[in-house]
Amino acid sequence: MAVDPRHVMLLGDVMTYRGEIDGINRVGVAKIKDSILHKASFERTVDHLFDAAAYGKVDAIEGVTASIVMGIPMTLGTGSFDLRSRRMELPPSKVPLFESHVGECLS
Repeated sequence: MAVDPRHVMLLGDVMTYRGEIDGINRVGVAKIKDSILHKASFERTVDHLFDAAAYGKVDAIEGVTASIVMGIPMTLGTGSFDLRSRRMELPPSKVPLFESHVGECLS
């Protein structure tokens, strides 16, 4: 089985982003103070969510894991900008067929 080196680098980044090496296990994930959803995505999901609700904790949903859990596009990489374009109006002769008959069907 082939493993993409980027996955290994991402795992290394997650394990060391706090300045010390944390395991990807129950103990290492429990040290995370930033995101409730990050903690809940690993093990003991109900425990983490119950504690967060009981103590009124709030998750800013800024990390990759929390964004994935919530189904929100991440604001990194290609998600870090919005693409806007001008809408071009079609001349009357170029209006698609289905739009030109909509009023006739409704009346």
